[in-house]
Amino acid sequence: MYRLHKRGVTPPFRIWSLGARPEPAQERLPDELIVVDDGSRDRSAEIAEATGELLGFLDADDLARPRRLALQVAALAAGPGLDAVIGHVENFLTPERAEALRGRVGFAEGRMPGYLPGALLMRNASFPGFDESLPAGEVVDFFARVRASLRLRVLDEVVLLRRVHGGNVTLHDPALHAGYLEAARRAIARSRA
Repeated sequence: MYRLHKRGVTPPFRIWSLGARPEPAQERLPDELIVVDDGSRDRSAEIAEATGELLGFLDADDLARPRRLALQVAALAAGPGLDAVIGHVENFLTPERAEALRGRVGFAEGRMPGYLPGALLMRNASFPGFDESLPAGEVVDFFARVRASLRLRVLDEVVLLRRVHGGNVTLHDPALHAGYLEAARRAIARSRA
């Protein structure tokens, strides 16, 4: 199952990076593809419609690397006690706006562990859901819960290219800051319980 944020029409390159094109980009194709609006307040219910054993996610801004599914499926198969795997992520400036954005938009460079839904593959039965009561920061809260309660492995390989285009919500939405603080408060409260 793959989640793509819908902003009108989902451009084909996002789905193509999952293999939905004449020459598959993925070495292993997804068994199922479900488009879910990650701005929706009922997305956990929509994700629950997935019938496969594994769940993966992909934001509409990002690209899955060609070996992503093969690497992550193999890692889960080799570790039957694992609930989830994440790979590394690399940010990149979108080519059509790179010159205009260079030096104006701050973002982490180089590869880093991908605590983003787009770098995650997990067992469907382990999916804890997104806390949709949070106005923002639900991904921070999600990964705090995943790291605290599930068996997670971090792969060394880059599995996701995160597109920086200047309109990324995480770069410009101050409301996210309050959501991040609330997610942190909840994580601290869970650790003390």
